[in-house]
Amino acid sequence: MRRVWRRGDEVFAEVALPEEVADAADAFGLHPALLDAALHAMSIASAEEGSGTPVPFAWSGVSLHAVGARALRVRIAPDGRGGVTVDLFDEAGLPVASVESLVLREVSPEQLAVREDADSLFGVEWVSAVGGGSVEADSWAVLGAGGGLLAEGGRVFADVDALVASADELPGVVVLECGPVEGGSVPDVVRGQLAG
Repeated sequence: MRRVWRRGDEVFAEVALPEEVADAADAFGLHPALLDAALHAMSIASAEEGSGTPVPFAWSGVSLHAVGARALRVRIAPDGRGGVTVDLFDEAGLPVASVESLVLREVSPEQLAVREDADSLFGVEWVSAVGGGSVEADSWAVLGAGGGLLAEGGRVFADVDALVASADELPGVVVLECGPVEGGSVPDVVRGQLAG
C-alpha cells in the first residue's frame, strides 16, 4: 500500500504489487495480493476510529473490467445498505474492477487471538499411497516415466489418455511424477507439470 486517505465516508488508496511479483499480474484476472492490499484500506480507516477489524463477509455485483493490473487506485464508499462499494482503477484512471456491495463483519482482537490451550482442527498427516501403505499395488498407476515408483508395483502410463484407453477399471490412486527440480522450487515444477 502506497497511500490511504479519507474524504468524509469515502476511503481512497493507492496500492501496487512489489516488483518481484509484478510480472505475475498477467496470470490473474486481478492479482489476489493486489485485491487484498486494496481491501486493507478499510482496515486502516477503521483502526483510526478504534473499532474492530472489518473482514469481507458477502459480495454482490462483482465485475472485472480489465486484467493484468500491477497498481490500483481504490475508492471505497458506503452503499447505503450497510455495506460498501469498491471501485478499482488503473494508474491511467481506467476501470479494472468494481463491487456493487461488499458486506463487512467486524472481528475483535479477542476473536483473532490464538488460544494456547485450544487444539487445532487442522494438522498435517502423511499417508503412504504406495509400497507398504494401505493402497493395493494394482489399484494405483503412475503417469510419466515411472522412475523409482516402478519398483513398488504401480502400472505406468504415458498420460491420462493412455490410462483411460487401456484400463478396464480406473485405479483408486494416480501418481503424476514431476521431473527433477532444476532452476526452480518444487511448487514451481509441480505447477508447470500440471499446467502443461
